Amino acid sequence: MKTKTNLTAVLALSLGAVLFSTKPASADVKISDIDGWKFSTNGRVNAFLSYLAADPFPAELPNQTHNLLAGAGLESNQYDNHGDIQTMRVRSGFVGAVLGFSLETQLDPQNTLRAHIETWNTIETSRIKATANPTDVREAYGKVEGPWGGLLFGRALALFSHGAITMDFLYQHGNALGYSCNADSGGPTCGQVGYGVVFAGFNPQITYNTPKFAGFQITGGLFDPTNAAGKLERTPLPRLEGEATYDYEAPQTKVHVFVNGMWQKLQQKGDPKADPPPDLKSTAARGVNWGAWAELSLFRVGFSSHYGYGIGMNNTLENTPVVFDSKNDPRKFDAYYGFMGVDIGQALFSVGYGITRLFATQQDALDALSAQADPIKTQRGISAVANYRISKNLIADVDYFNAKHTWYLGDTQNVNIVNAGASIVW
Repeated sequence: MKTKTNLTAVLALSLGAVLFSTKPASADVKISDIDGWKFSTNGRVNAFLSYLAADPFPAELPNQTHNLLAGAGLESNQYDNHGDIQTMRVRSGFVGAVLGFSLETQLDPQNTLRAHIETWNTIETSRIKATANPTDVREAYGKVEGPWGGLLFGRALALFSHGAITMDFLYQHGNALGYSCNADSGGPTCGQVGYGVVFAGFNPQITYNTPKFAGFQITGGLFDPTNAAGKLERTPLPRLEGEATYDYEAPQTKVHVFVNGMWQKLQQKGDPKADPPPDLKSTAARGVNWGAWAELSLFRVGFSSHYGYGIGMNNTLENTPVVFDSKNDPRKFDAYYGFMGVDIGQALFSVGYGITRLFATQQDALDALSAQADPIKTQRGISAVANYRISKNLIADVDYFNAKHTWYLGDTQNVNIVNAGASIVW
């Protein structure tokens, strides 16, 4: 199904870049310091050998193309006569090929000015040997910082689900592959996204963060709204997102606690030619994400959860049939993700479990009676990751992901993925 293939490609590509953007700025490579401007670069390249085996795609229903709604489960054209899916690829992992540049200078003795642009792509294409592999600009922002806090303007990582996606990047899939959400197309993969984690996304924004006080910090901003094309297309107000965090550090101990949320108004567009004018639907997509992670000597542990309406399985406010029912009412979602691991300096081992649930509406029940819809019910993922740091710039990886998808009318699909590869980071 073309729509799903293109969607997962865009989602996965976006995912890789946003996760890499969490890399600490202190790891940047300094290029020059001229006329008060510090010029630095960050980036990575990687490659993974990935093997995927999955149960058949669910059977078709009489009144729709597929039983599976776009944006959930695994679709692939790599199936045999029984519908079983099996494929092996050489590709980028959870994070693609990234090249970023930063410029920083003193605005005055107390305030700094920073600009950052980050481009990226992947090593693979959509199984086409001789085709272009385009580069995309995923980050482009300026930031002014001082004792009063910071003001960011431009395109950067959103705040809703920032904590969950950062946790997955730092402690599980930052140098791994995880779930191969786009088995046939190009683009970085999804790690734990779709299985207890929803992708925050890069969005145009104007955000302000307070200075840290006793470990506490608050960030809030206005975001370019995202509509639901063909459903609820009017967005009269910017999206609101905010996050509160707390950090605690002691010898051999680090703790990070977070809570973030978003709200966006969505309305149906009018028909000036209609007489009488139709009643226009108006609703709001909204959600909250909370959790914490801790480094306790060699041990790593963390938990995250989100809850809300109109969120999506994989990508926040994704434009797929998963988000709204046939009457354009937003469905309810919740998710849970936890991990535990050990970091012995040169090696990191971790295991994770996550589940994302969609709650069917009353309209879904009516549609199911006429066999017109069968929404996804749950996506459960179990992950295991082993990273070996050959040096601070070269990391080898072996990881495994098991996914199970269930639908309201009883269909299930199991997916197993084994990956091995390496990343060079700077």
